[in-house]
Amino acid sequence: MCAAVAADGQPGIAVTDHGSLAASWKLQRAAENAGILPVFGVELYLAIEDGLKNARLRRATESKHQLPGDTGGDPAHKANEDSKGSTRYHHLTVLAETEAGWRNLLKVQNAAHDGDAFWSKPRADLTLLSEHAEGLIVLTGCLSGPIKSRLVAGDVDGADRALGELCDIVGRDQVYVEVMSHGIAEEDAVLPELVRLGKRHGLPFVATNDSHFTRPEDATIHEAWLCNGSPGTTLSTPGRWKFHGDGYWLKSAAEMRAMWDASPGTEEAVDNTLRVWERCTAERVIPEPHLRLPVFDPDGDAVSLLREKVREGAIARYGDPIPEQVRRRLNDEFKTIKAKGFADYFLIVADMIEWSRSQGYRVGPGRGSAAGSCVSYCLGIVSVDPIRFGLLFERFLAPDRVGMPDIDTDFENGARSKVIDYLVSRWGRDRVARIGTFGVSAAAGSLRAAGRVLDKATIGAKLAETVPMLGGGHTASIAELVDPKFAPGEPFR
Repeated sequence: MCAAVAADGQPGIAVTDHGSLAASWKLQRAAENAGILPVFGVELYLAIEDGLKNARLRRATESKHQLPGDTGGDPAHKANEDSKGSTRYHHLTVLAETEAGWRNLLKVQNAAHDGDAFWSKPRADLTLLSEHAEGLIVLTGCLSGPIKSRLVAGDVDGADRALGELCDIVGRDQVYVEVMSHGIAEEDAVLPELVRLGKRHGLPFVATNDSHFTRPEDATIHEAWLCNGSPGTTLSTPGRWKFHGDGYWLKSAAEMRAMWDASPGTEEAVDNTLRVWERCTAERVIPEPHLRLPVFDPDGDAVSLLREKVREGAIARYGDPIPEQVRRRLNDEFKTIKAKGFADYFLIVADMIEWSRSQGYRVGPGRGSAAGSCVSYCLGIVSVDPIRFGLLFERFLAPDRVGMPDIDTDFENGARSKVIDYLVSRWGRDRVARIGTFGVSAAAGSLRAAGRVLDKATIGAKLAETVPMLGGGHTASIAELVDPKFAPGEPFR
């Protein structure tokens, strides 16, 4: 998408995934490679307001404004109803204008995932927005937004109040009335009243487009992808769920201007996309990457403490005096760890594992490249001797490596939540985060999935079998250590 935008001469692109900021990091890299500047945002799931604060903490609904023949223009609409068919949430597009706005987006999203706020989806509310409004730009959203959904239902007064509330919360200068067209009759039907509301509140209009794929010809592939997410559904399934309307590709500037430049009241809507982009790229929104680790001992020196713990562990593992080969290995590793500023990291991980064992919880011996660290072995983080088995420290942590080392630790199933509770009590609830990974449809799996949705499952499976299996692996050996001259100041003698 970034490459297509750059080829069209556009200076940037915004990504506003539903209820997630996770794509922002990949967007930043892709945009840099394409020579454009990205805008970071999210399409919030906004809890249905009932006049009280913290609406996200209650399970309120309102009558659903059903689009004819479908549940809306994107997958997020599919689950947006309870058993009675009422709407559980609205959609609201929010962009980070500044670094403060980016931090506030993170806070809003974290709160939306927390406790009772998560109901079907991670829900935010107007209370959250008011508490974290600095640096945010709000667009009024799609047909499932708090403004258009009420216009579809004929509730003009309710739409007017909702628009006024947004202006009060984030400031009138931070709100844009969002117009879009995907071949859905309701979008065209509410447009005149939407324009009147925007003008009544003195707000600018901005033209956006839901882009779920890059080129018009990708529409069929996208339909196949939706089928793949619905078990038992193929492209030939009667009445299968699909997008309502069309126009969900990444439109060119010319295509957007053809839709909006001559539309009454929205003549500046496309120009305003550039103005929003300029506002959101005037300063770096996502800060430069930096280490975000707690200080293990605020009253002590992490490097000295780590050195002492490693020395004690080395004596326990290898005996006293520490063998020369071990001493050299520890000195080399420690030099890199100290230079990279990871002393606190090793102490934090070692503390977690030490506590777990003290509680009688079973801890794995260590997996992956971390087993190549003699420091980790002496701290009890791993139980595999890297010197005995010829494992390379450089596969785990090298001086020129960017980013933190990765220590994979296994706990018995029943202990996992207890370990997390300990980390929360040790470092603070707002200092512990869970991470996730994205599933990727690789070659063989993609062939099988394509076969299923095309009603050719047997052919797909046979084609998948032709994909070469990756891996097989190889064993790396470590050269004989050369005895260097003893350097003054080396910690392990």
